[in-house]
Amino acid sequence: MKIVAELLEQPVERAARVVALALLDDAEKTRGKLGDAWDPKALHDFRIAVRRLRSWLRAFRPWLEESVSKKARRRLRKTARLTGESRDAEVHLKWLHEQRRELSARQRIGFAWLVDRIEHRRTEADRVGVAGGVRAFDRARRSLARALREYRTRVDVDDANAPETFRTALAVLLRDHAAVLERRLGKVRDFDDDERVHAARMAAKRLRYLLEPVAEHMERAGAASLVEDLSSLQDTFGDWHDVHVFASAIVKASEKAAAESAHRLSEAVVEGEPPSDAVRAERDRDVTRGLLALAGRLHERGQRAFADAEHRWIGEGDTLVARVEAVAAKLEERDVASDVGERSYPLRALPADGEPRRELHVAP
Repeated sequence: MKIVAELLEQPVERAARVVALALLDDAEKTRGKLGDAWDPKALHDFRIAVRRLRSWLRAFRPWLEESVSKKARRRLRKTARLTGESRDAEVHLKWLHEQRRELSARQRIGFAWLVDRIEHRRTEADRVGVAGGVRAFDRARRSLARALREYRTRVDVDDANAPETFRTALAVLLRDHAAVLERRLGKVRDFDDDERVHAARMAAKRLRYLLEPVAEHMERAGAASLVEDLSSLQDTFGDWHDVHVFASAIVKASEKAAAESAHRLSEAVVEGEPPSDAVRAERDRDVTRGLLALAGRLHERGQRAFADAEHRWIGEGDTLVARVEAVAAKLEERDVASDVGERSYPLRALPADGEPRRELHVAP
């Protein structure tokens, strides 16, 4: 989503809720497009919308605490977790089908076996996981839609300091998120650092989601190109991480295939089939060649992602921090929303001495 420039000058408590409500509305719209068949593209869009919302609520937690209950956060987390397996299966299937033409006839036996296994897993994930995740989102949405529309603030007439603005709070958050990304990138060393790769990817994603709503107002500071680069980093590290996840799945599938083959072979011999015939029949339906070929191709894909990450991103945390600093500094300038005229809100009379501070309910 994009925000209007005027919102940058609003109190952070209000602006953070306005953006959160817009992100909630985006998630609700994508949820409405899912239908009953859980269309893969619609599911992908829904998951991204929920991730953006969760990331925003996490970043602005100090100002949204009273409007976002622990139960709502848990339900959104449940939505992300339950819809993830179906999405992972879809990504793996897409990659597998891209490899089919390069496989031999014997290798395609293993290919077909693995595809069938993953499709079955996706069907179960759709039936149980996605349905449960959508129900969790619906419950979270109802409570958030009510709670985010109102908040309580304290006004102290003796305090000359103005409320913290959205732009100044966002500048601090951008610096904090950039520092986290720099630290996590600095810990990535080699191809097998999967957990660190995933952590760096998550840091890049959260920084990007903070930047996206204000990018068009920060063009001179390079925000738009920074968003694009963070997206590229996210894709590269995501590809790298997916390779590790899928490689683990293929190892487990190979173990299962070997166990099934041994069981069939033993059963055939016990039932009286000549061992040589049983071995020959088992060889004709052997999936090992196909699984090994796919594992090799997967390794090559991972090495390409690693080389790209090493060339473009590993060791470049300080450069990204400097680029984020340029955006944060621009946000802190008073003319960041130069197209919005100054407004004054006169107070007609001061409260009598000793009058208590008032608590106000403010609707975004």
